[in-house]
Amino acid sequence: MLAKNSLFRIVLLSVCCLLSTLAWSLAPTITSFTPTSGPVGTVVTVTGMNLFDLSPAKCNGTPAFDVRTIIIAPGSTTGKLTITTSGGTGTSTTNFVVIPNPSLTTFTPASGPIGQMVTITGTNFTGASSVTFNGTTASYSVASATSITATVPAGATTGTISITTPGGTTTSTTAFIVIPAPTITSFTPASGPIGQVVTLTGTDFTGASGVKFNGMAAVTFSAVNATSLTATVPAGATTGKISVSTRGGTATSATDFTVIPTPTITSFTPAAGPSGQLVTITGANLTGTSAVKFNGVAATSYTVVSATTITATVPVGAMTGKITVTTLGGTATSTTAFTVVPAPAITSFTPASGNVGASVTITGTNFTGAKAVQFNGTTAITFSVVSATSITATVPAGATSGKLTVITPGGTATSAAVFTVTSPEDASIKALYAAWGAGFQARNITNVMACYSTAFLNSDHDYANQQSEVQDFLNSTTGSILVTFSNFNIQVTGTAAKVSAHGTIVCSQGTMDFDFYPVESQLSNASGPEGMAYLKKEAAGWRIYGNQLRFNIFVRSLQYQAGGYSLFAQIEGNDTYLNSISHVTVTGPGTPTGGTSLSKSPGDWFTSITLPSPPPTPPLVYTFTYTDAAGTHSCQRQVTSPFLNSYAMQQSPANNATITTGTPTFTWQGITAISGVTTDPITYAVEVRNAAGNMVWSQWGVEGTSIVCPTTLPSGAYTWAVYANIDGDAMSCSKWQSFTVK
Repeated sequence: MLAKNSLFRIVLLSVCCLLSTLAWSLAPTITSFTPTSGPVGTVVTVTGMNLFDLSPAKCNGTPAFDVRTIIIAPGSTTGKLTITTSGGTGTSTTNFVVIPNPSLTTFTPASGPIGQMVTITGTNFTGASSVTFNGTTASYSVASATSITATVPAGATTGTISITTPGGTTTSTTAFIVIPAPTITSFTPASGPIGQVVTLTGTDFTGASGVKFNGMAAVTFSAVNATSLTATVPAGATTGKISVSTRGGTATSATDFTVIPTPTITSFTPAAGPSGQLVTITGANLTGTSAVKFNGVAATSYTVVSATTITATVPVGAMTGKITVTTLGGTATSTTAFTVVPAPAITSFTPASGNVGASVTITGTNFTGAKAVQFNGTTAITFSVVSATSITATVPAGATSGKLTVITPGGTATSAAVFTVTSPEDASIKALYAAWGAGFQARNITNVMACYSTAFLNSDHDYANQQSEVQDFLNSTTGSILVTFSNFNIQVTGTAAKVSAHGTIVCSQGTMDFDFYPVESQLSNASGPEGMAYLKKEAAGWRIYGNQLRFNIFVRSLQYQAGGYSLFAQIEGNDTYLNSISHVTVTGPGTPTGGTSLSKSPGDWFTSITLPSPPPTPPLVYTFTYTDAAGTHSCQRQVTSPFLNSYAMQQSPANNATITTGTPTFTWQGITAISGVTTDPITYAVEVRNAAGNMVWSQWGVEGTSIVCPTTLPSGAYTWAVYANIDGDAMSCSKWQSFTVK
């Protein structure tokens, strides 16, 4: 019984096992899966029946669907999914699409700036969802499964490129180099002309490919380093911003560079002139002029009137050539030359003397265009410019002995020698004088008719006091008079000559006074002045000739200057007599500068005497002792004229003033304070000297307190002083003041 039960149990267990195996061995079926596609590694959820070697799941007795997940293994390709169990193999009705992994093999270019288009080559790019440059997302376009174009995004830095597709992400094995954009932080200078070199400071200038000034490309530039660049302002540039271009982009300055325009000269006037000529230059962009030159010689005086006009003075030493004007914007050159008219010069003339109407040939240089010829200030009515080196001129009526001048557009030339105006009577006059004494030379001192005005026997000094006069009543229509004087005794000889006690020579046309003495009177009976004057009756009246002192002893020039007083002791006369004197001394008030002995110079013996301040009250008595061939002599002279004890004060030009005219007006404050009593008027004299101390112009006998210089003073430094005069000899001198003519 027990055996049967055991067998029964074994059979029952076997049946159960078989039934169980039959139930568990049902073939799997796949009804769906998700996702339907994906790359290797994708987790796929498969839905179906009998997907496991397990008792099938049921819900309330009804079999339930199985869900199973699988992972797409490497090497898988698109195809149906299969699941195999002990019950068999289930196969999907549709394919699972295996999306392949992308791969990035190359890209080009290997570097570039932000915005650079990059072509990426590889495989499996279809469906790409992202391209990044070192992590920064870029815009892109899938050209094909093997090519993508992408733009380097803003903010990208050097690094690898990555591409993401449904098949995964691929990354380049090498880095893409992002070239940074340049920046301009500053530049110097802030302005300049065409050709100015400008230094720019900033970043990333390496490899600069272009520099522009307000859009105008610079021809010359150089990147010194990554932070510094130099560029030359190109022709045609205008004011505006500067830009620098590199592979990394273009940088633009925040501020404008100011282009200083180049100056131009369109014209000038006049077209020619001498040194000192004022020239008006017209053009453009002349503001800020730093130099004006005439054929390379700089003008020392010029004025920028406006941006279109400059006035400049032709400098000394300039020669014919073009004018240049220099500003910060460059140098402008005139298209035509300015003609410098050279100053004339007189080297000689012939003959050395002649009558009115005589022809004189003047030799020199630069006479072309001569406007006037003068004989001692008297203009010749007739002259002819033979050539640039020769002029012939006729001695005009009224001319007196003196220097010749030739006036041209280039200036005024003055002869070094004196032309002597003679008359037909000179020969007979000289014969009369020859009988008077060896070495005496007759000279015609005036062309003034004696009956019309006062004439002086000594033309070198203005004798005003102690007049001795003779009177002659001339009844005949022809004839001559010889007036001689020796030791103050006057003799008059000649046709119909009559002498009155009052000493006045009278003719039918009027009265003529002769003044013989300077500002001293004789105290002792010693030698006085000796000489003669010869008068000739001519058609227009009586004329004086050949006035000459043999000698005269006097004290003169009572001068006051800057608080000091002085005078001169002097013996003057003809050289024959003066050369016979061997020694002269003078004693009296004051201190002679050279001691008591007088000095010999051509024309006279003299010394200056310094007086105390205030000076002694006139009369001042001085004793002269002199030795000549006849022995030693002594005489006394006394000064009776009053002193001036103040001097004129210059007003214009002021001390150290700079003036722009060569013909200035000199003005001063007159004086009123006089030591002593006089009825004579105060007159003034003006002297002008150049930098070398040489007198260039003077005028005596001015009755007012101003005078215009009639002579054009060239550019240069000068000094000037004013003398106040009483009696033509007592005087005061102002301080010397300086001025400059530009």
